[in-house]
Amino acid sequence: MKFQFCAILLLIAIGFIGCNSDLPIPNNINIVGRWIARDTSDTLTFDASTGMVYHSNASIHNEQYKYQLKEDSITLIYAGSEDNYSPPTTHLYYMNKEYLSIDFKNTRCYGFSQKVMNFLRTNNN
Repeated sequence: MKFQFCAILLLIAIGFIGCNSDLPIPNNINIVGRWIARDTSDTLTFDASTGMVYHSNASIHNEQYKYQLKEDSITLIYAGSEDNYSPPTTHLYYMNKEYLSIDFKNTRCYGFSQKVMNFLRTNNN
């Protein structure tokens, strides 16, 4: 009986933790600045003052996206030309001080290749 009670409490606790999707991003995560892809010509520039990320590669220059970070995901909302509507997309990401990886494999995002993209920080602007 005691084992069942503990098991039920454990499952309830896991349920509450798993349902909390509003966990804050740790304060030490600073995505702001310029990031260059390791294997393509893509660059990302995150600007804290505008809440925008600017994406450039061989065929586009400074395409604008609003971005939102949440736990281990980033949501990109295309804010460029009104002629190209693209719904918001959410992607898993991993970041440390100098390295950023965004997984575009499973959800197509306007302007990005459908693969995992790895970036290196170039500065802290």
